[in-house]
Amino acid sequence: MSSGPGESAVDFLIQAAPISQNITGGHYDIVSWEPRGLGQSIPAANCTNSTSPSISYHKLLVRGNGSDFEERSFAEAVQEHATIVGHECKATIAGPTDAAPHMTTKVVVQDMISILDAYAKTPEGKLVEDPMHLNYWGFSYGTIIGQTFASMHPYRINRVVLDGVVDADDYTNVKMETWLLDADVTFTSFFVYCHLAGSEACPYYIGNSAGDIFSRFERTVARLDAKTARAQSWENATLIESTLTGLKVIAFRFMYVPLGSFSDMAEVLVLLETASHNLTMESFSAMHNSVQNSTGEAFGDTNVAQVAISCSDNGNKLFNRSLEEVEPIVGKLKSQSWVGGEPLSKNLIACTGWGIDGVDRYAGPFGGRTKNPMLFVSNTRDPVTPKINGQRAATLFEGSQSLVTDGTGHTSLAVINVCALRKIGAYFQNGTMPGCDNFCDQGMGPWNVTIPGGLEKRGDWNDLQARMKALR
Repeated sequence: MSSGPGESAVDFLIQAAPISQNITGGHYDIVSWEPRGLGQSIPAANCTNSTSPSISYHKLLVRGNGSDFEERSFAEAVQEHATIVGHECKATIAGPTDAAPHMTTKVVVQDMISILDAYAKTPEGKLVEDPMHLNYWGFSYGTIIGQTFASMHPYRINRVVLDGVVDADDYTNVKMETWLLDADVTFTSFFVYCHLAGSEACPYYIGNSAGDIFSRFERTVARLDAKTARAQSWENATLIESTLTGLKVIAFRFMYVPLGSFSDMAEVLVLLETASHNLTMESFSAMHNSVQNSTGEAFGDTNVAQVAISCSDNGNKLFNRSLEEVEPIVGKLKSQSWVGGEPLSKNLIACTGWGIDGVDRYAGPFGGRTKNPMLFVSNTRDPVTPKINGQRAATLFEGSQSLVTDGTGHTSLAVINVCALRKIGAYFQNGTMPGCDNFCDQGMGPWNVTIPGGLEKRGDWNDLQARMKALR
């Protein structure tokens, strides 16, 4: 099992092991490992002066005693930090025996081969049928690992589920064509769920419809109109822009697991609304601290290991590029999503400061005929891996199939759909593919709300999507 990039695979295993054991029917030992530089691996990819490998967007913009706010944009702040971290990492973890040069996905795949080969030689491995073949459940970046493994070693594929599918060609070549196609739809679902949950459960509830709640949100966004603020030379213009960007960053993160996070998002939107009426450095900092204390999330944390992996995997194509040079790619993301464009562009901009080359990199082609077919799993409303990614990937690997769940969140673990989990379990336990029965209806959503017939059949759904799109 694996996810990421930049996350400890062992920590992920500890969280996901119970449900994984149930789904696979107890027929597998559930195993994970730390990709190089991550988690408990040695040497670690930690090159900052802090004990934490991440930095808050809030800290990028606040100087001195916390009362001074830098007159610069989100992108400028991210790039400055990227340059600083890039220099620190170059000086500390870029040597031949350090972590940074060995963090590409191809190196991860080579380590997986070593694990399989070593296991096959053990007494336990000799009792297992085909111990050198891969059984694997990869989530998000883990689907890049899976597609790379299957493309490099197709004859060693046994049962492989790739869940929350990243487009491997897009990822490797920094095309940014599909990442956020379903992000705004995911965010828009919040207003429907909040309305159906009611005022007692959702603190952002107002009026008599999901549209009334969205109108409340529109009024807050209008007060945070950075273009007007700059045009009229408001003193807090930069603060206004940064507050709205901070909202997008934290909301984007909440959209990964709406079942547990939409309630937090409602509280954040209330805080934002209050602060937006009289936005000062003090109110911004208070809002930021409240969000961090209540949710454990800071506005825009940047993970060094994530940067190391993704930038190395794309061959450092963006290193030393100016903001003007990366704007066409950033523009693609912003055109796809109002809420996700800036948060995801942070990862791209971070690559402008990363100059450590990976010792080995796989750039494709992706696809081919594997020993056994793979299963690609997607949700209809996923903020960062739209369903078309899984459907397309299934066509690249001969005999593979896709499974789509009508659900909101990133990967099947965010949705917990009984139908989907049964089909994944049937595949792992006996190789059964979904065939034409490859769509699972919507189950219980945030606040334990069930929507009969799904969101698409609601009379207000198309109007809400149109209003969301108008914000871009």
